[in-house]
Amino acid sequence: MSKGSPKNMTKDEFAPKGEEQIKTEILEETGMDYEDNKEAVDKMVAREVEGERVKKSFHDDKVKHKGSKDKAHKAMEEAGFDPETGKKKVEKKEEEPKGDNLDILDIRALNDVHDDDIEEVRKQAKIKGVSIVEIKKDPYMQSYLDTKAEERATAEAANTGGDGNRGKDELSGDEAIDKINTSKDPSDDDFEAAAKARQDKKKAGK
Repeated sequence: MSKGSPKNMTKDEFAPKGEEQIKTEILEETGMDYEDNKEAVDKMVAREVEGERVKKSFHDDKVKHKGSKDKAHKAMEEAGFDPETGKKKVEKKEEEPKGDNLDILDIRALNDVHDDDIEEVRKQAKIKGVSIVEIKKDPYMQSYLDTKAEERATAEAANTGGDGNRGKDELSGDEAIDKINTSKDPSDDDFEAAAKARQDKKKAGK
């Protein structure tokens, strides 16, 4: 009979051959007549039956071992160990966005950013996961910074103009009259201020 792997053995199951099947195969392979060679054939059958029993026992042990091994592997993986090496697995930390932690280049890049705009620059860098240097090259960010700079310049100019107007209004009374008397080239505004000052004095009875 063939000594190779039997066709009735699979990866997870093994069905041993029965006595009748074995006897039939022996008679076919040897061409012997059972009645004439009953004793010899029975011995051969008994030997093969024992062989099948041993193979089934071996297969069952192998399947059992595999199941235990799979369980052990699963338990190790759940505990955070590599089943192949037995070493503790190293968890990879997620990289934080570049815009969150500033390096020396980012700090330098913020030197020319107005204090009021720094928070927005860092926010956009974090959202897009880029550095401060890179976000400043972004078209949206450049437009945002330009707009904010123009708004601050306009507000500053308006405040400066307001202070100048208040200065002219405050030039009244004796100061306005003195300016007319001492100035070599007084302006129309100066004459108006002096005239108003004289009227105010008359009303006050001075």
